[in-house]
Amino acid sequence: MPETQEFSFVPSIRGKIKLLVMVFDLVEPSYLSILKELDKKLSSGTQILILNIDRNFRDELLKEKWSKRIIIDVNLNSNFSRWIRDPFITFVKGKETLLVTEFLHNISSHNQELAEHIDKIYDTTPVEKIVEVNQADWFDAAGGNVLADQKYIFIGWNDFYKTMNQLYLKNQCASFEDCYTFTKDKIRELLNQENSTFEEVIVIGEPSKNSKNALMRAFTEEVPSFPLFDHHIWKSPDKRKAMNGMDFIVHIDLFISLTGQIFKQKPIIFVAFVIPTMPELASRANKLNEELEGVVVQMKEHFCIMRNPVPLVKNNIEYPCFYNNCLVEVTETIKSVWIPSFATGKEDWKKKLMPYDKANQRLWKEIGFKAILIKSDFHNLCEYGKGALHCITNELIRH
Repeated sequence: MPETQEFSFVPSIRGKIKLLVMVFDLVEPSYLSILKELDKKLSSGTQILILNIDRNFRDELLKEKWSKRIIIDVNLNSNFSRWIRDPFITFVKGKETLLVTEFLHNISSHNQELAEHIDKIYDTTPVEKIVEVNQADWFDAAGGNVLADQKYIFIGWNDFYKTMNQLYLKNQCASFEDCYTFTKDKIRELLNQENSTFEEVIVIGEPSKNSKNALMRAFTEEVPSFPLFDHHIWKSPDKRKAMNGMDFIVHIDLFISLTGQIFKQKPIIFVAFVIPTMPELASRANKLNEELEGVVVQMKEHFCIMRNPVPLVKNNIEYPCFYNNCLVEVTETIKSVWIPSFATGKEDWKKKLMPYDKANQRLWKEIGFKAILIKSDFHNLCEYGKGALHCITNELIRH
């Protein structure tokens, strides 16, 4: 296993995106149009590595005319799902040597393939070398539930709790209180390599003091399921379930956007505010906002919280439109954000959701960003999947 001390964590928003990886999945009807929009609208110099999972998908991809930024891996042995954000995080040494770090729940699966894919085609990418995958066999998390910028690392409570329990089972700490502090130190140590500046781990969605006391009493028992929030509120039960057959889990990148900007010495963070688009959705929208208000109360002392409007809609089932699930790029000279559009696609929603597209775009512009809408149909991804633009991409290199 390689030493990670020489590598720096690839941050959530800082640095120009040099290499983005996606998994082409034609089962999602809008995937081709999303990719065309990214090909047209991402920053100059950003490359997209496309992995394939099916011969027909690959052949359909090769029929299209793409710019030089698109790198198509013609191999068909990728077992990644389209949700490429979650299986791993990456570190970089220098500018072009990568270390892929798997999370516990993906270890011994197919993530070694990423190194193999890039190694085969490295001469067409910014990557000079891929080192072996580093297995964080204690970090029980998902990439969409870990965000980091400057001195802060944000992690959803559900993954923090599972990680804390893993460290307890590995005899790294002796009690709930010890493991709570030790887990924060361990996560900060993992991400805080070379020139990283992380000082604090912030757990989003922690339970109340009384609930935490109950957890302390049950900590040595079998780990219960503690989702970040009530996932039945966030996504209506669907008899068909998600397209990938997995249950829906709320990750913090669905409702939080880091901006890297400062107002009165406080970092600016967007937190979703849910708005019902019809009367029968009002009760559920209010429940979602109650949960999000807990996040605001937790963070408002140290952060400038801006609320961005997120409509709650209903097609076959009810779901929020995840405008916060965007791609952000902050450099010394320019600030850019690529925002999923929800006024594109479903005919019924074009007129009704256009104001939300414009409002979210305007909020980013007000804090100095070049805000670009990715005008494709993200409704299926939200309705039957579990995310939008951020969830189906993963930045391998930023600098």
